[in-house]
Amino acid sequence: MQLINPFPDKPTQHYWDRYPTPSLGYLSQFLESKKIPTQIIDMRFERLKLVNVLERINSNVIGITGMTHQLPLLQNIAQTIKQKYPSTKIIIGGSHATAYPKETLEQYNEFDYLIYGEGEQTLFEFFTKDIDSIDGLVYRDSSSVVVNKPRALANDIDIFPFPKWQGLPKSSKYSIFTSRGCPYQCNFCVPTHDKKVKFRSAESVIEEMTYLKENYNPKEIEIGDDTFTINRKRLDTILEGLIPLKMKWKARGRVDTVDYELLSKMKKAGCFAIEYGVESGNSEILENSGKGITKEQVINAVALTKKAGIHINLNFILGHPYETITTAKETIDFGVGLNPTRMNVGIMVPYPQTKIREMALKGEGGYKKLPSDLSWDNLDKYLGSGLELENLDRKTLEKLQVEAYIRFYSQNFKVIEGSKFFLSHAIGIFNVIGNLLRRR
Repeated sequence: MQLINPFPDKPTQHYWDRYPTPSLGYLSQFLESKKIPTQIIDMRFERLKLVNVLERINSNVIGITGMTHQLPLLQNIAQTIKQKYPSTKIIIGGSHATAYPKETLEQYNEFDYLIYGEGEQTLFEFFTKDIDSIDGLVYRDSSSVVVNKPRALANDIDIFPFPKWQGLPKSSKYSIFTSRGCPYQCNFCVPTHDKKVKFRSAESVIEEMTYLKENYNPKEIEIGDDTFTINRKRLDTILEGLIPLKMKWKARGRVDTVDYELLSKMKKAGCFAIEYGVESGNSEILENSGKGITKEQVINAVALTKKAGIHINLNFILGHPYETITTAKETIDFGVGLNPTRMNVGIMVPYPQTKIREMALKGEGGYKKLPSDLSWDNLDKYLGSGLELENLDRKTLEKLQVEAYIRFYSQNFKVIEGSKFFLSHAIGIFNVIGNLLRRR
């Protein structure tokens, strides 16, 4: 079979990323281990146009994945493939498919099947069992959509082999996952595999990093876990194994899970950057978000990370429930004052199955009531238009977003960094400005 990752039709943050898509890598390698030949067509990584994809299609089963705001794009890709190859069966997976399994297949006739939850075993069984007996599969039976029972999550994720990346061009960057799931309760975050985190063994992680070093020698590795800095005992073992590899890598952490001893060891093991979700500079909003951290913990973690010599990326959101211009400016002030290496500011998105979406659909939390039929492509935190508050309209939110970036780079005298940012993100920036100018 062939697995497709789309190339964004809008210059969002994922437009700029350029490395092989890890989820398809793990999925492909599992199928290969089960003797099912699989090819990855990574449109984003290879910068492929749809016409290039059509030239590569040589299988009658296609798997396709993408995020919520990419649903119309995925629909177009599937529709175009079926126009040229009518007998092709297309399976959709990913976070949106998992959130709305029945609804997605009902809404999009271009998809023949849907996999929700953990996909590896379900996709393998698609080739080896009757469809009505496959847990985690959704399909059409005559005119109705049938949702099979959910698949139980694997307790041991070491059973899933790591990607070997044959068949794709060599990359200067790769992304790996060392765990699945997230135990935290943020009101804006899409529920992941499980609230109970499943960890790969330290030995498995070190083996994958060693494989990448010996076969591809990339400039950097991104560890894509929601929070790499939990499970300290395992983390210490991983770091010990990474020290002799002398590889550069970055990861996501939480400000309440780090101390100077850990950060120093991470630096020694090759960590050059860590990303923290801060979300808001207003204490009340931060508490109500379910993030479970405080501003004091943020200040402390940033200071310790700087002391350890690790670059810091901080993520913030504008448009929390009951957000005002005053609280939004508190967030901007807080981020600018912390002076991290990089500051990312998005506008709140009512993602599927989140508390934020529930509130927005009801018009609660100070939000203007979200239309239930709003097109999915509006759910983009940089170029969308899906959410605004009664006292903070979309145009004002976007102005505040632009202000945050300008103030961050100018007030911290990051002239070179700012120039690089604006040049590398020029297309996206022009689109954001264009959105502002078009709004009344």
